[in-house]
Amino acid sequence: MSGNVSSNDDIVTDLHFGDIDLSSIVSRDEFVTLQRNDASLVSSFDLTESEPFPDNRSYLFVKNGLLMRREIPKSNLEIAIFLLSSW
Repeated sequence: MSGNVSSNDDIVTDLHFGDIDLSSIVSRDEFVTLQRNDASLVSSFDLTESEPFPDNRSYLFVKNGLLMRREIPKSNLEIAIFLLSSW
């Protein structure tokens, strides 16, 4: 994802990922559809896990239709990331 970030207040002013203008996505359903139609994410959907989720490693999961990755860094903080690919 590219983005111009202001050093003063960390505001992203350019939300593009590949050819997609992320600011043009107006709904969660549209984002879900973009993920599902992205051929490069097919194998990621195949690797998703269901509850009970592991607590000692990172994993992929689907929540409300969105493909996400839960990152378990060495500090044991949990970070959920929406997966984007080069649409």
